[in-house]
Amino acid sequence: MLDEIFNIPVRDSSHYGLSIFSKASSSEEQHEHSMQMVKAPVANAAQSEAITTRR
Repeated sequence: MLDEIFNIPVRDSSHYGLSIFSKASSSEEQHEHSMQMVKAPVANAAQSEAITTRR
């Protein structure tokens, strides 16, 4: 359950980092720091299904 709670903020952080990296006006330092923010999501379909179907 805790993983699902933090799922959205983690995805938002990665999206923000990617948007900074994509800007041509970003400095090299900003590019380096922004790529540290981008992480691939860890999929756990069984856990997500259990949480969304639980009543």
